[in-house]
Amino acid sequence: MHDFLSKLEPRYEKKGQVLLSENESISEILFFYTGSWCVGYELNKIAYFKIKIDSGTIDDAYRKGSIIGAYSATFNKRSPFAHKTLTVCEGFMIRRHNWNSILEDHPLMENEMKLNVIKLFRPMMEKLNNLKERHVA
Repeated sequence: MHDFLSKLEPRYEKKGQVLLSENESISEILFFYTGSWCVGYELNKIAYFKIKIDSGTIDDAYRKGSIIGAYSATFNKRSPFAHKTLTVCEGFMIRRHNWNSILEDHPLMENEMKLNVIKLFRPMMEKLNNLKERHVA
């Protein structure tokens, strides 16, 4: 746990800031403790933001799927969705290479984290994929 906490860096984002575009490479994982942002998808290079997320405790963040970039960083994937701030957001970030290094150094934690990331992010991913499919139809 100390490894993780020592690698956190402060993060501040202005209102209206695009944090990630769909299919963008992830360089960090974001944990916001203040502010609101939205998650959506892109069609023909146009972003449609469909789900609003408000900051809260870290437990709230896990339940809401509001830790930005964890799925992509953990599984070496590009961002499946777009993210944009609705208000000023403050929190912390951990760089992808630090995250992956911590997971590699702690194999038991790595396996548990992968299971948690899948479990916690699946509902958000399913919801946004369904919204995107309906939008196309």
